[in-house]
Amino acid sequence: MLRIIVLLSTLMAGGVALAEMPPRAPDWTLDSVDGRSIDFYTDAAGHPAVLLFWASWCPYCRALFPHLVAVQADYAARGVRFYALNVWEDGDPAAYFREHGYHMTLLPAADLVAEDYGVHGTPAVVVTDGAQRIHYVRPRGAGPDAVEQALRTTLDTLLEATP
Repeated sequence: MLRIIVLLSTLMAGGVALAEMPPRAPDWTLDSVDGRSIDFYTDAAGHPAVLLFWASWCPYCRALFPHLVAVQADYAARGVRFYALNVWEDGDPAAYFREHGYHMTLLPAADLVAEDYGVHGTPAVVVTDGAQRIHYVRPRGAGPDAVEQALRTTLDTLLEATP
């Protein structure tokens, strides 16, 4: 587990796209705001997934959300899973989603999952393949346009590789 945290921290600092046998993301189980229990490995099995660690008070998260929603609009129908893991929250993430019309899987109280992934700030974005191997981690300081392009490129690559 420590190896994954160190690797993710290094990747987040350097913004490296992963190649050749990337590490497997830690599994987690959280309750969504709609009452479903989501086990990551089960729910995302066979599907690429985008994990966003965010908080409603984070201005960078607010700037990134429209870009993430655009990616979701183009890729959800192709089987890509989108998870919004809310961390370090002092507001109401469900109210924030309702107010902005967001519809991805919202998972409040994901602080321990963020810890498992080595997340120390928001927004953090991780993309996994259908076997939950990590293929992208948002580089620190990457703006919304760059993140959107990286997500599209990564997801296109993963979907092309899926039979």
